[in-house]
Amino acid sequence: MNFITDSLQKKKKQLEESLAPSPEQNASLVEVALMSLYNMLANRFVSEANNLRKSGTIVAIGHFGRRLLGIHSPVEVLLIMDPERDRWRNEWFEGIFYPLRDAGWELVTLSGSLKEIMQKAEEDFAFFQSLLFSRFISGNREFFNDFREMLDELIDRKRDEFLPKLRDQFENRRKECSSEEYWLEPDLFYNPGGIHDIFGIQSAAYVGFKAYTLEDAIFQGLLTRQELDWLSAASDFFMNIVNLLQTMKKRYLHRLGFLDQIEVADRLGYEEKGGFQAVEVFMRELHKHLDSVKIVIDLFWTRFEELEEVRGEPEVVREVSKKEIYPGLRAERGKLYVSPSKFQATERNLLLLFDNALKHELKLSSQAIQWCTHHLNALNMSSLYDEEVRSVFWDIILSDKDRGSMLRTLYNLRVLHALVPELETVHALVEHDSFHVFPVHEHHLQTYEVVKKLLSGEYENREPELTQIAQRIRKPGILLLAAFLHDIGKAGGGDHAEVGGRIVVPIAQRLGLNEEDTEFLQFLVHRHVLLVENASLRDLSDEEMLRKSCEIIINPERLDHALLLSFAVMKSLGSNAQQKWETTPVQKLYHLIRHRMEKGEPDEKAIEERLSRLKSEVYEKVKDFMSEADLEKHFKQLAGRYLLAVTPDTMVKHLKLEAQLDGKQITWEVEKLRKNEAELTIVTRESLGFLAKAAGVITLHDLDIREAQIFTKDNGVLLVIFHLLLPRTTEEYQNWDVLLRDLEKVVGGKIAIDYRIASKALKDFSEQRGRTHWRPSKVLIDNESSEKYTILEVYSDDRPGLLYTITKTLVDMQLRIFVAKISTQIDQAVDVFYVRTADGKKMEDTQQIEEIENALKFWLDTHLF
Repeated sequence: MNFITDSLQKKKKQLEESLAPSPEQNASLVEVALMSLYNMLANRFVSEANNLRKSGTIVAIGHFGRRLLGIHSPVEVLLIMDPERDRWRNEWFEGIFYPLRDAGWELVTLSGSLKEIMQKAEEDFAFFQSLLFSRFISGNREFFNDFREMLDELIDRKRDEFLPKLRDQFENRRKECSSEEYWLEPDLFYNPGGIHDIFGIQSAAYVGFKAYTLEDAIFQGLLTRQELDWLSAASDFFMNIVNLLQTMKKRYLHRLGFLDQIEVADRLGYEEKGGFQAVEVFMRELHKHLDSVKIVIDLFWTRFEELEEVRGEPEVVREVSKKEIYPGLRAERGKLYVSPSKFQATERNLLLLFDNALKHELKLSSQAIQWCTHHLNALNMSSLYDEEVRSVFWDIILSDKDRGSMLRTLYNLRVLHALVPELETVHALVEHDSFHVFPVHEHHLQTYEVVKKLLSGEYENREPELTQIAQRIRKPGILLLAAFLHDIGKAGGGDHAEVGGRIVVPIAQRLGLNEEDTEFLQFLVHRHVLLVENASLRDLSDEEMLRKSCEIIINPERLDHALLLSFAVMKSLGSNAQQKWETTPVQKLYHLIRHRMEKGEPDEKAIEERLSRLKSEVYEKVKDFMSEADLEKHFKQLAGRYLLAVTPDTMVKHLKLEAQLDGKQITWEVEKLRKNEAELTIVTRESLGFLAKAAGVITLHDLDIREAQIFTKDNGVLLVIFHLLLPRTTEEYQNWDVLLRDLEKVVGGKIAIDYRIASKALKDFSEQRGRTHWRPSKVLIDNESSEKYTILEVYSDDRPGLLYTITKTLVDMQLRIFVAKISTQIDQAVDVFYVRTADGKKMEDTQQIEEIENALKFWLDTHLF
């Protein structure tokens, strides 16, 4: 038998070494191998060949039965044995299955009598499903025919038990696979819209209506021809990817890993297009298929339920349940139906269909959906110029009864595409990073749903301030439009927010918005990232930034809308964005801007009055250890940006820490903030490179720096305030004393911080290798946004010691750092620094700027520390 095994191994290897054999080719190879081995086995037993042939039959089940087999997929085979000829069982295994296994195929083989197999099918639902589309391979054909008859009898007996289980599987997959990891790394079998969803409706059609093929399902009224074409195209697309993936990895898998997506796109010949990477073009096509299958699944089950409802129900009962709710529209069993002779297919009526479903809390029947789909060409982008059509559209958008599901229905049935064709440009659009979890259209719909929840008060307990702001919104329609249009510029290249702002202008005009509201919508779309970016990348005490923000936003009403939209956008991007919202002082920035809008820009007199009040309040709290003259000297030694930002209690805390500094290298205090955040305040006389050293020690202790503010007094005392993210554990962080002792050792030259950071970075880099996609660092130097400081932005892949590396480089270049902010932009870290030269000026020397850019890129992109 060795030559047979060798031959099978050779053929399998040839398939593996090809670009990627089709699933049908894989199944055919195994099928031919089984038949050949069976015939060879029968020929060995010349005199008893007939007994061997009658003793059993080989049946392909599961994926093999459907002829959808990956190159490394398990081959599921059923051996049905005649109990009276059971002595032949070992011959079947040794002569057929073992050689195939030895050739490298993973066989999953179950053997038993017809009675045993049917008993197992009745008890094990997963096994029952694997039998539904089984195929005869070799052996006793009568056994196979008996097996199929018994299977059909089982279906007839258990139909009402099996169908709910099939439906539950769909719902369970949607729940279990709705988390963001399944969006980032789709499982082509289990994702909603994946292979098992397609298998599921095949099974339901067969169990429910004996539709053995999806062609039969069309004749049963469960599918349309177009829907079958969508399913077939998706199935072929998914299985080819699975097969290629298994060829690449040389093992069984069906989950498309984040980095594997790049290689698959390359192997399939995808190319960069319109500014999008090849992998993004590929993943967009994949998500289009997943989305189309999900839509077909919903339509299938709607039709299935309706056919089940009328099954055996007397006509008189159906007539009693009918109720006209609008001329030409009737409610029946909780669904909306259309009377085509009474309800003309006008532009307005197409939207009234959805409006009435919403008002009467009815689902759309399959008949109503078919009517809408058939007449969809009556709608186009000009339809909204009709005031009556527009009015119905706004009724749907502003309805208190909808939390977003009706907009999703309008989107899935392509009604929104007809009215707003600009949406097509971003449908299923993917950005290949871990920050933008969802395709753009899904992100739009989720953002809209979050705004709906805000307006209805559903976030009252979690976000009381935002809920209070939402309750005073005067133009919810503008906010809702901005929610599902804010990223519409993503396909246009350049600054997507700016492009989107231009795109929404004609949309607003079609929707009947006046000039003021059109400009309002344009502002929200164009500036939907303004608050988050300024809060994460700019110093909140930067007067220039606050002044420019006020100029852009103009008034408190627009500020309220911008804040709510910012929250909804971040909430709908994924967990990384949600964490960024929680750790970014967006609401603090909101209050600073609102205060400035309401009180006006502070003039010189107002500033003097504020400083006088601050001095008076602080003195009352420090007079037991500081004279008024010393306090006056303290005020003169501090920068204006500190004095304007600090509260009396905070200044008192800093003064006490400075008073404790006598004879010590550093003093410190930790204040626990919300959840897993803390503020670490350090006072020291060690100014040279201290920020870099402190950042290095904090990194060694696995704490995440979100922001650092540095204030230097004229007397040489340095004040550093770190905003830290603590490890996400249930236990309180207890290692502050150890951290500060290590910092003292670094300052005292007893710890080689360069070595420690490099060692940790090397270890962590080795662990992360292969999990992330490296991108080159980017350095931006901004001398326009701030009057007093040069703003340095560094974009780089996050890694241990990143802040240490940057700050050390800046210190080496004789730059003084006044503010450091650490954030994320997409899936890179962004470190922002407000700096001046050693003589207190902005950095404007072009040679120095070029040298800093080159130095930072070198140290960051060669992973040297």
